[in-house]
Amino acid sequence: MLSRRSFLHAGLVVAIACLSGAPARAGPVTYSDYASWSAAMSGTITNVTIPDTSPDPFIYFGSGSASVTYSGVLFSTSSVLGNGYFYDVGALIGVLSSQQESTGVANILTTLPGDVTGFALNYGTFDGKSVTFTLSNGYAVTQSSSGSGYSVPDFFGITDTTPFGTVLMTSPDWVLNLNNVLYGAAGASGSTIPEPATWLLLAGGLAVAGLLRRRRVN
Repeated sequence: MLSRRSFLHAGLVVAIACLSGAPARAGPVTYSDYASWSAAMSGTITNVTIPDTSPDPFIYFGSGSASVTYSGVLFSTSSVLGNGYFYDVGALIGVLSSQQESTGVANILTTLPGDVTGFALNYGTFDGKSVTFTLSNGYAVTQSSSGSGYSVPDFFGITDTTPFGTVLMTSPDWVLNLNNVLYGAAGASGSTIPEPATWLLLAGGLAVAGLLRRRRVN
């Protein structure tokens, strides 16, 4: 027959097992195409298209630190990161472009109206150098670029259980472009709340441990 101490130990083991079996934080998930990213989203997705500059070939915003706002979203470059020029370039479609830096890196910071858990855009570079995406929640990921002049054929999408309000793009390429910014709330698949069955097992294990401990004291 097991002693009370053994029963107490067994109850604690059950509780610990329940905790360790609870779903882990899903964390950030990246997507390489719009279909898979949009399938992970929930509710309304807001789309910000960079306007075409036609009939002008481009609109110049400044060098070093410069900015422009489209549809409530602020796009900016920083002189701390690079001394390049910031343009809206018309190439059948409008693209925001950080380019021609002699020091630092090409950079574009996207500041959203509020925190989100899902974000996506199309991007491109001139010579095909990689692009790093850094979220305000601290997560960063680097993706390759196909190198296609002023077009934006590459896709970056991300969902994260930790909300974020800005996304910084940087690249050692001399031209960095973006368009078609999308954002919203990710679906509930990344929830970190344990399922009801897990809570019941955990409660049972803790109840056994508490009952046996109280009897031992008495």
